[in-house]
Amino acid sequence: MCPDFAATGNKGASRTGGAQPLHIGYEERSVFYHDEFLPFPGEVEFIASAARARGGNVLEVPCACGRLTIPLSRHVEHITAVDRDPQMILQLQKCLSSQGRIEKVDTFVADMRFLKLSSVFDVVVCPRESFQLLVNEIDALHALASFRRHVSKRGCVILDLAAFAQSSEALDDAPEYYSPGLADDEVVADWERRLDDGRTLRRSRSQRVRSPQLLELTFFHTLTSGAVTEEFVSTVELRIYSLSQICDLLKAGGLEVVEAYGNYGKAPISENSARFVILAEAR
Repeated sequence: MCPDFAATGNKGASRTGGAQPLHIGYEERSVFYHDEFLPFPGEVEFIASAARARGGNVLEVPCACGRLTIPLSRHVEHITAVDRDPQMILQLQKCLSSQGRIEKVDTFVADMRFLKLSSVFDVVVCPRESFQLLVNEIDALHALASFRRHVSKRGCVILDLAAFAQSSEALDDAPEYYSPGLADDEVVADWERRLDDGRTLRRSRSQRVRSPQLLELTFFHTLTSGAVTEEFVSTVELRIYSLSQICDLLKAGGLEVVEAYGNYGKAPISENSARFVILAEAR
């Protein structure tokens, strides 16, 4: 279910009199994040397999409102789910409670750059492009140091990155919000979805390659309930990495790449790969 914006202390503006869309951030998007991003085929199975091979105790950071946490909890021993936003954690806790999975998941509010948990884990997973939100290299190195502190001796860190390949051949496993070859700032319709509470959520988007290593995404959300329409806009920046760049960064962070794949099916990485799915161990 998609709760009201009042739940986070923010109200959207009704589309009347030419009102401009309300600019929102990560916290406000928690109210429809669960409906916006869905698990990829093979993603849960890939992470679960790595966890079973190394012990089954997983740290997921950031977890948002549980897109990966909830399905993964059915396949591993235990998950510690961490996100910097209290509203994301609140939405996750509500979903866990409704599904009776509280005992399988611990939740914490914390920044992935500065984690100080009392445990180590068999798998530390930073899922789907989350690491790429750290566009500053210093922040990225802080996060890698956090991951290294929290991974067990037999464990591994999984970084799941989008390659943002320019070839249209790389659409399988690619982010659904990215279109190779799309002109900067061209707005395209994504989808329309009926929410559990009867409202309708529609999303459009645009993208801009600001540099060879920086992608800017803008999302336009329209939420409709009866005669009332609310519009929201949000902007996200993502770091673009080559395989060699991310391997060098991991090395600088005290981690060594032991496996690297182009998708969740463990295909070799090529120039047209949609993803860099990397397993690294503490050096």
